[in-house]
Amino acid sequence: MLNNVITTKTSEEFIWATVAGSAPLKEEKSFEFLAEYFHGRQNNKNWICKLKPGLILSLMDVTTRSEIKNMISAKEEFIKFVFFLSGSGTVDYHFIDTRFRRDFSDGMVQHSYTSFSPEIDGAVFVNAGHRLHQLSIHISPSVLLNYFNGQFDIGPFAFRDILAGSDQISFFHTARMSRTMKTVICQIFNCNYSGTMRQFYLESKTMELITYKIDQMIQPKTGTKKPPRLSKDDSVRIMKAAEILNNNLENPPSLSELSRNVGTSHTRLNLDFKRIYGTTAFGYLRQSRLEKAKKLLERDGSNVSQTAYEVGYNSLPSFSKAFSDYFGISPKTYMKKFD
Repeated sequence: MLNNVITTKTSEEFIWATVAGSAPLKEEKSFEFLAEYFHGRQNNKNWICKLKPGLILSLMDVTTRSEIKNMISAKEEFIKFVFFLSGSGTVDYHFIDTRFRRDFSDGMVQHSYTSFSPEIDGAVFVNAGHRLHQLSIHISPSVLLNYFNGQFDIGPFAFRDILAGSDQISFFHTARMSRTMKTVICQIFNCNYSGTMRQFYLESKTMELITYKIDQMIQPKTGTKKPPRLSKDDSVRIMKAAEILNNNLENPPSLSELSRNVGTSHTRLNLDFKRIYGTTAFGYLRQSRLEKAKKLLERDGSNVSQTAYEVGYNSLPSFSKAFSDYFGISPKTYMKKFD
């Protein structure tokens, strides 16, 4: 096991230490900095983007050869919004007034969290042979409050107190990433702007992600009841239905045919699909088609028209619009990245 110890006094030092590692801290002409290096038993291709004072966007992309244990002790002045794209491990944080422990051994992907604590003391374990890939937003409470014109009266009371200036409480909220969040993250990764336009675009997308996370925080206040947990048999039916769709992207069964194949009604099928995948059966089919199309376009000699046909689109304009809406980039432009 490789043990890393990270001890810092300010938020920016903490971000630099976790993302840039041993890379020297220096003034850059650009507002963003790419840090690629090998450290112990991990390969790092990380990125820091200082959008404005008090607002930083960062990407950690670490491939581990053995288990990594990061011991962290830091002063924190920023609220963090973290989005896990891949990886597995365990998070064990001691905040100023609480403790958070979460086992992600079955996979961190699709999870996201919001946190704040004036002091952090704990550890993050990353399993061996995994790629830890996460996008993080770091924003000071005062900067976030400015986006709300100095008035923030929604969401959990602890979060409101932090924006109001309290530095003696901590906050933690975790939830699964929504489809809209994943779309915005893809748009950030595929940003083709440069200079001031790039900085403006990334800032707008960063604030869009924060908006979705705050919306997740206030959802429980609506008074809606959580749907009942799926039985094992119902879960198996949905997994089987998803497999059928994935195996028949070019010519999928109708909703009625699919529901008959797995032994349920089409209404119940859609409801249970939403509980597991966050979308309807048709929405899941659309996502699966586009995710496969993305992989096909990364191959040598790929062709947009053939790719559209292979994933079940008979209309090239329809495919191009669906791909652009989902990933934030046209299939033709995305394909050129791999020429």
